[in-house]
Amino acid sequence: MRFRRLVIRYERLNVVFKGLLDIACFMVCWKKL
Repeated sequence: MRFRRLVIRYERLNVVFKGLLDIACFMVCWKKL
């Protein structure tokens, strides 16, 4: 049960990290244009 909770937290962090990465890529591409 404890492990499952840890996995859920990790997945949430992964989603947030991917979102930040997408925003960073968008900003870089936008500055190049």
